Amino acid sequence: MNKKSILFVWSADYPWDVRLEKEINSLQQNGYKCSLLVRNTKLSPNKECINGLHIYRVGRFVSNSKLDKILSFPFYINPLWIFSILKTVFMIRPDIIIIRDIPLALSVQFIAKLLNIKTIIDMAEPYPCAIKVFDKYMNNCITRFLFKTLDWYQYIENKACQNANHIFIVVEDNIERLQTHSKISSDKISVVSNTPELKTLFLKDNFQEISKLKVVYTGNVDGTFRGIMTLVEAAKLLKNQNIEFNIIGDGTYIAKIQEEIKLNNLKNINLIGKLSHHELLKALEEQHIGIIPHDNSDYIKYTIPNKIFDYMAHSLPVVVSSARPLKRIVEETNCGYVYEACNPQSLAECINYILNNKSELYEKAQNGYNAIKNKYNWSLDEKVLLMVINKLLEE
Repeated sequence: MNKKSILFVWSADYPWDVRLEKEINSLQQNGYKCSLLVRNTKLSPNKECINGLHIYRVGRFVSNSKLDKILSFPFYINPLWIFSILKTVFMIRPDIIIIRDIPLALSVQFIAKLLNIKTIIDMAEPYPCAIKVFDKYMNNCITRFLFKTLDWYQYIENKACQNANHIFIVVEDNIERLQTHSKISSDKISVVSNTPELKTLFLKDNFQEISKLKVVYTGNVDGTFRGIMTLVEAAKLLKNQNIEFNIIGDGTYIAKIQEEIKLNNLKNINLIGKLSHHELLKALEEQHIGIIPHDNSDYIKYTIPNKIFDYMAHSLPVVVSSARPLKRIVEETNCGYVYEACNPQSLAECINYILNNKSELYEKAQNGYNAIKNKYNWSLDEKVLLMVINKLLEE
């Protein structure tokens, strides 16, 4: 019996993406043949096979890298993408196409409909909300008009969701948004969250030995919505306390942070830079608190960052802003503390409370660890992924 074939289409480079890797590994381990069509901005081979995954890339076309990025921009009417999708689909004949987020969804769905192939949208991000919080789009008058005033991506998402056979989202809060904007029935939507694999669990109990409280932020260091500068302002208020803030990641706000460190003589902020996923998980073992200082924008309301689950899996009590999904998980599991979003004073008071009540940390750490072990883990999300795909193939 031939293996069923799944094609993933993603508008970014690969490797690497933790969500894609988990999904592909789960499908391969359950007898599916997986292929991946992605963008190529890093001079990667146009075609290669990695651990049984066949990767096809929308190749580089000209020697000018800036022009090439324009030519390969992932927009659904881009003829280069349409040609690449059509060529790849005819070559591998997939049974299902999983479209990561929505930029290319309409072009994929047009081709899939012609060939009677079912499609799933894997909505890792609420794209219409996400696009509005990225400075590079909102600081440009043309993209601001297209994406904010005309709300072009909301139109694309509405059409794509209506065309899709099924939709994966990462947090249940997004169901309400999709039902309101795209008029999608809830039975067409499943939550497949960004949870960690059980093998990454790390239990520690050394909180009584803390001399200096280590607070870690991991992830991209860009965009006002991430609340990075709220963290820096809180660090200023706590500069005389026995606390260090470790920022693991890279992005456009690094220069701003370096300037603040210099102007305010902040010795309590360490800029560690970007680490591989394996290095990052190892680094978490040495920290005491994981922080997510995101604002309370619509984007943050309808997604969930991987880092909250990574922190919990590594026995880190978490400090999160009052953004709805973050607050709900922390209060439900009693794995940490919540402060008022975008309020450095509230964040400083929260961390200062922790510093003076370290005896609470072990219980919070255990609660987070157990929540991952029993509820927020990939083995459970994998079951939803496989159930939906198996059902679509049977229809």
